[in-house]
Amino acid sequence: PGMSGLELKQCLNNRGSDIPMIFVSAQSDPSLPERVLQIGAAALLQKPFHGQHLMDTVNSVISNASKT
Repeated sequence: PGMSGLELKQCLNNRGSDIPMIFVSAQSDPSLPERVLQIGAAALLQKPFHGQHLMDTVNSVISNASKT
């Protein structure tokens, strides 16, 4: 509460955290995907999305995180 997901990710980055974050948004802002990836998000899912797409994204992020 009190901050956006982008602000939270920036705060975590500033503290040295590298927790993979998947952003979920219903916003139609065309600059959002670029801003989310610039800040270091693992992925962005834009609503609406299918459950399988969510599962594929989560599995991909987990797989990539385990390689580091």
